[in-house]
Amino acid sequence: MVIIALLPSGGVSRADPSLDSELSSGTVRVFGDVVAPVTYTIGELQSMQTQTHTVAFETHDGAERHTYTGTPLEEMLREAHPDQPAERTHPLLTIALVAHGADGYAATLAWGEVLSSLKPVPAFVAWAEDGALLAQPRLVVPGDLGGARYVRELRGLQVVQLVR
Repeated sequence: MVIIALLPSGGVSRADPSLDSELSSGTVRVFGDVVAPVTYTIGELQSMQTQTHTVAFETHDGAERHTYTGTPLEEMLREAHPDQPAERTHPLLTIALVAHGADGYAATLAWGEVLSSLKPVPAFVAWAEDGALLAQPRLVVPGDLGGARYVRELRGLQVVQLVR
């Protein structure tokens, strides 16, 4: 599957609008080029491997600094089994992830930003911010100094195999 995303004139990417109507609050669905799509509740995310990181980033309202607790994205995606051509060297490196927010915001990550073997602090899905449980998980991308790929109210993680 090839996805070409064009940004509207406002420069803000838009997520899949069907996710909001298909999922209940507090859940995140992993779908797309995967063998087994899976949906996680916040409770299920809390029962998985946990990590806590303090991050700082800039927003249009100024600097923010928060401590997030969540689940490594790598672990969430492992259960969905991303579709990968076996004959390629490093087949997972041709996968991209599109994170969809409930407000229509979307951001894209390369697979390398998810793997602990390639990045010291990879992206993760937070279910708590500064010690308080979030109503809807949030994608956190440590090292993204502008915070543009932090997706609030995360509803879906779309796996896209870029090369067949």
